[in-house]
Amino acid sequence: MKKLIITLCALMCIVSNVKSQTKKEIEEKMRILMDEQCKNMLPFLITEEDLKSRNITGDCFCSANTEAVIKVMLKLDVDNMTLEEQYKAIQDMMDVNSVIHNEYIHNLSTLLETMCTGFLPASSISVNGPQKGTVALTKYGVMYRIKITMGNSSKYFTMDTGAENSFISKSYARELEDMDMIQPNDYIEPAEYRDAHGNTVLHKRVMLNSVKIGDFTLNNVIFAISNSNSGDFLLGKDILNAFQSWNINNSNSTLELIR
Repeated sequence: MKKLIITLCALMCIVSNVKSQTKKEIEEKMRILMDEQCKNMLPFLITEEDLKSRNITGDCFCSANTEAVIKVMLKLDVDNMTLEEQYKAIQDMMDVNSVIHNEYIHNLSTLLETMCTGFLPASSISVNGPQKGTVALTKYGVMYRIKITMGNSSKYFTMDTGAENSFISKSYARELEDMDMIQPNDYIEPAEYRDAHGNTVLHKRVMLNSVKIGDFTLNNVIFAISNSNSGDFLLGKDILNAFQSWNINNSNSTLELIR
């Protein structure tokens, strides 16, 4: 899903001239205007592909988006703000590193799950195996690496709990093709990812089954494929979040997983 930025003009309309109104009137005005604005700007907020992948409608997305914004603005007590304070709140809402923006994103993520019937998370990975298990990690400088097995091939993936997606190298994708672990119809639509320099780069993607981590077997795992043969193998939050719970135990270098 693309980063969701609430536009300045939309919020200025919502928070203007609210002093003479009750909190309920303010909330209803915010709800009507935000919902209308979201529907007008829907293609700029979320792609049709993302809507389909999450199994939600544009109307439901806008409803959740509206409630997410309202929760933040009411928490800020917008009706008692000066115009200068309102403008500062709007700026913070658009700053991806601000507390307000991240509260908004948290609200939106939670509301999508509760308000949209049939909502699917970003990953549809299924996990089979024991209820809980422990996987040994290998120290790699200040990072950890974890062994992942596909077919008869095992590779060590760098764990990056700040990365949304998992990656394999171009050469490893070819290796998996040679082992018949990747078939032509396993490739899905390419997607854009932001690199370490902030550049947006298009990557091929593949969905794999029988990906083994310790005693667990994962299906429907999507890997982005790096555009270089020597790219790192990266395990991101998409795989970790397929588990109900995960925890890195630094005292004994293990990953504790609950299915």
